[in-house]
Amino acid sequence: MSGYDPVTIRMRPLLIRLHNETTRGKPPTVAFSTLCTTLAVPTEIRTRLLRLLLAEGYVTEEHGQVRLTEAGATLLSPARSTGTTR
Repeated sequence: MSGYDPVTIRMRPLLIRLHNETTRGKPPTVAFSTLCTTLAVPTEIRTRLLRLLLAEGYVTEEHGQVRLTEAGATLLSPARSTGTTR
């Protein structure tokens, strides 16, 4: 049995895209459906992906728009991914 989960493997790319979109001077929220379409996330797993991101506290959601939280930004930080401290 492999550890492949089509939802969890899409978390980081989606968070990276959300971070990039919101740091380019654009509004701090992005339509979740737009992110999923851009990243070719299959329709059948989008609800699970959003629920997981919300449950982990990586995003907040209101009216179909998502916003990266501090926890989500921390997950993307180089110190976290390399195991080093800041």
